[in-house]
Amino acid sequence: MKTFLVCRVLGLVPIALAVAPSLVDAQTDPTRLGLVVGYASNEQIWKPSVPAEGKGGVVLGGFLNAATSVGWLSIYVDGTWVQRGGDVAGTVQGQDVVGGLRADLLSFSIRPRANLPLGGARVFIAAGPAVDQSIRVRKDAGLTQVLDNEVASSIGVGFGGGIGATINERFALELEARLFEGLGDAASGPFVSVRNRALEVVGRVGFVRPGA
Repeated sequence: MKTFLVCRVLGLVPIALAVAPSLVDAQTDPTRLGLVVGYASNEQIWKPSVPAEGKGGVVLGGFLNAATSVGWLSIYVDGTWVQRGGDVAGTVQGQDVVGGLRADLLSFSIRPRANLPLGGARVFIAAGPAVDQSIRVRKDAGLTQVLDNEVASSIGVGFGGGIGATINERFALELEARLFEGLGDAASGPFVSVRNRALEVVGRVGFVRPGA
């Protein structure tokens, strides 16, 4: 399913470039501020392993992309509201682990980006650390005792790639597929722990800083 999603996103790239007017030369990635909106396909990784089904969620927030003195390199920072969750059904140490776990989070990331020109557009790859800060956690009654320790924040890493273009020398559009891999527990209990993994497909609209 995730491979299919990435292929669909990449398939939209030629269409987006064909309809975008007045694409300007993109030898550098300019400084800009803007909005992020997208969809996250989430997966929960249980330890010990328990069969789990992921859930989709919204990605919504803002970003800053800062140009550097190295033309092909920029520093991308964002803060987004994300939804992560899943359903689990199994047995661990003779105890049933059944129910759903949902979380609303503020996710912050900083990622250096390598940008390469592609005609009037640019392709980019980026990777760096991310932190999920919990806002609200909802869990079914069957998981109340199983997961009795809710973690306020957990660290992870994000990496991905996409394509973007500057339009009319002022506005920039981007499309990116990226993977978030949680490195710390999102929740834990006496004999289990769970962390998050998500494939995110996001679009961005940015305003290029005057003089950039």
